[in-house]
Amino acid sequence: DPATKAEKVATVLAFAANKADSDGKVAVTPAEIRGCTGVSRRYAYDLVETIAADVDGVQVREATHVSIANGTKHKQKALLVDCEQVHGLADGVNSFTTGEGDTDEQ
Repeated sequence: DPATKAEKVATVLAFAANKADSDGKVAVTPAEIRGCTGVSRRYAYDLVETIAADVDGVQVREATHVSIANGTKHKQKALLVDCEQVHGLADGVNSFTTGEGDTDEQ
């Protein structure tokens, strides 16, 4: 259902905007996507790929191991959202999901 998917995308982007730091950049993990949308773990990973492909200002961070002072730290796959670039998208998504626009009814 495209409307439901668009609503989930809007929810994830709103979550990112609320989580973002002062420079407007934030990572959103599949676990956080599950938390804010209620989708399955698998669908959360699918949304990571879908949102990165469909939304300008969003990219995928693949899972990596980062060296830190006392060993390594695992960084899981996540969406990297630049909220400055994404700003204003929610308005477009809202008009899409509410079905506003011309109709043929008379």
